Amino acid sequence: MTDNQFDKLYKHMTKRFDSLHNEIVDVKSEVRGIYNHLDEIRELLDTDEIERGAQSIQLARHKKAISDHDKKLTILLKNRTA
Repeated sequence: MTDNQFDKLYKHMTKRFDSLHNEIVDVKSEVRGIYNHLDEIRELLDTDEIERGAQSIQLARHKKAISDHDKKLTILLKNRTA
């Protein structure tokens, strides 16, 4: 192999490796973006779970309050008609 052939081969291989390196960098960037979106979704789900838990507790309190008021009104109505 002559020096000229070697230089051509070296330049060609350098271009290919640079191209592959750039592709790898692009893929890593895309994967990082996917991970970031997954993290955002996870955070939204965590927040949603917390909010649903709070709503469930609030609903239970409201149901108890309504039940208590119903009992009191029933007693008042019975005393009123008696």
